[in-house]
Amino acid sequence: MNTDQIKALGEWTVITGASSGIGAAFAHRLAEAGVNLMVVGRREAELLKLKSACPNARIEPRTVDLSD
Repeated sequence: MNTDQIKALGEWTVITGASSGIGAAFAHRLAEAGVNLMVVGRREAELLKLKSACPNARIEPRTVDLSD
């Protein structure tokens, strides 16, 4: 991801399904690129692991089951 692509995302990006699978992979990659993230998922522990794995990134976890 280049600088122009990152800037096009805006100040914050929301990633749903961020506690596992593709959502978690996207969240890790974007956090490493310096994107501020609001990560949404059902499993709070996994979201907090993501946040602690990327200490230099701004990550706001939100535990929500979107099927509700």
